[in-house]
Amino acid sequence: PMLCSLGATLVLASRPKSDGGVVRRNVKVSDFFIGYRTVEKEDMEVIERVDVPLLQDRFEYCIPFKQARRREDDISIVTSGMRIKLRPATTDNGDRHWEIEDVAIAFG
Repeated sequence: PMLCSLGATLVLASRPKSDGGVVRRNVKVSDFFIGYRTVEKEDMEVIERVDVPLLQDRFEYCIPFKQARRREDDISIVTSGMRIKLRPATTDNGDRHWEIEDVAIAFG
């Protein structure tokens, strides 16, 4: 969920038998996980790299959350990643406030 809320991209690589070259493709993390224990990856592909965009220096925040109530182990029952990007704004009468420019929330 954290990588998803950050807009991360996975670089998947494979080496076809025909020419020996490396074939790469980019998949957003939000598109990679398509179901329970099911991912958008071919049999011979590996995750070569995870590209995570940097947050802005100011007014963009990201935080993870974890809910774990199981007594036997520490496997969480749900996790979440949340990112919010704010921008300063001014109303017509001159009052200053904050507006949400972008928000991403992911659960898993």
